Amino acid sequence: MITLDKFEEILREGSYETPAECRPARRLPRGIRAWWRFYVSGVLHILLTDMASKLRRGYSPRLFSEVTYRTIQAAEATGAVVKIEGLENLSRLGDTPRVYVANHASLLETFHLPCILNPFGAITIIAKRSLSKYPLFGKCLRAIDPILLDRKNARHDLAETLSQGRRHLASGRSILLFPQGTRTPSFNPAKFNSLGAKLAISAGVPLVPIACKTDFAIPGRLIKDLGPIDPSRDIRYAIGAPASPELGQHVMQRLAVEFISRTVAGWGEASAES
Repeated sequence: MITLDKFEEILREGSYETPAECRPARRLPRGIRAWWRFYVSGVLHILLTDMASKLRRGYSPRLFSEVTYRTIQAAEATGAVVKIEGLENLSRLGDTPRVYVANHASLLETFHLPCILNPFGAITIIAKRSLSKYPLFGKCLRAIDPILLDRKNARHDLAETLSQGRRHLASGRSILLFPQGTRTPSFNPAKFNSLGAKLAISAGVPLVPIACKTDFAIPGRLIKDLGPIDPSRDIRYAIGAPASPELGQHVMQRLAVEFISRTVAGWGEASAES
């Protein structure tokens, strides 16, 4: 097991793959054992014990990174391999705030991406208001002053995103959002709205696309966030090259969609060959 500090040090070198010492002897098969190891022994344990004790120290962005990093470790404990690439694109931006846009395959990237991105500058997240009501995690989420949307009125969501987003970006904090809204394992470019590109243009900051493959966590039939766990599926994140606001909204949006489409498709082909 490696510490958060060591994890962040590895990220700054440009890429990450679950180290050999963090992998169990064998991956758990898809089934109740993997489900229990991730959700109960992992996430639930983090929420009820580790997180509760840390919250006594008060809420902070660093605490949020600590808690969300534990969810990466929980996935790795089942035997899943986490791979992160393209982080050199963030190092090149220096202290420049930016807007991150990612495809939304499962709840997993909501947990993982904050601790992956924080070493490259403080971030906040645009999320559904319902997430802020999750026991304990909701309190920790509010520590990073998120932009919470109801997703019932598109015009109101746009106004909130632009006004609050500009405020965060002007203070030097980057924004992470999931333009798809609804989580779907497959990426549909038509469902990837231009909210992130609009915000980046409005604030005059770069747009950075992130491709996510998190079908390790399969949506459940009864409870979407508590579906089957398949450790045989690698968890993958790739950071694309930033697009300058000088390119214009439509070009920025097109480049983001093309990067995510191309990357996710490539991962699918790699899985089929293995």
